[in-house]
Amino acid sequence: MHSDPWSVLVAHSANPTRPVFISYRRRDTANVAGRLADRIALEHGEDRVFLDVDSTRVGADVAAEVRRRIRASGVLVMLIGCEWHGPGVTGARLDDPEDVVRIEIEEALRCGVPVVPVLVDGAAMPPASALPRSIRAITRLSAARLRYDMFRHDVVLLGETVRRILDAPAGAGRARATSRVRRVWSRRRRRGARTAPFPRHPADAGPR
Repeated sequence: MHSDPWSVLVAHSANPTRPVFISYRRRDTANVAGRLADRIALEHGEDRVFLDVDSTRVGADVAAEVRRRIRASGVLVMLIGCEWHGPGVTGARLDDPEDVVRIEIEEALRCGVPVVPVLVDGAAMPPASALPRSIRAITRLSAARLRYDMFRHDVVLLGETVRRILDAPAGAGRARATSRVRRVWSRRRRRGARTAPFPRHPADAGPR
């Protein structure tokens, strides 16, 4: 018997064959990325989630490996924290064509992999004018939320989004599923349902 709402959610989903790719910045949302990856791996298996710090092969070309993983993924979950946009050494990190996060998003958009923006702990989506043209499309996407003190509640909603996308057929089916997800997410947010704060996770103690 599952005591966790996330476990109940994924236990009733079809076994997805396409992995979940988690895009994040280590200095920005590493703790949240670790918690989310653990949740997905717990139910679907470690081979169903890609988190670069754990999954990249030693000696691999990082950019090539990222592109390969993106093409094989069913959805890209993009964690956006307060330091996601920049700054970098000479400007905003996303302005650098070699920025790994930018490469991840560009490849997902190019390949038609669904992208789910997730605003972490009050972060806001940057305006389109502040982003490279190649990834400005993400500003038109409906964003999910993950908050530390509401993690248990928010991760269930995010899980619904991921499940609906993974369960949908490719192409137009995916698009219809994503539209349904947006409507469900909006209704759930309007209800304002609350759950008890999720217990402190070991990943909160520091970087992974």
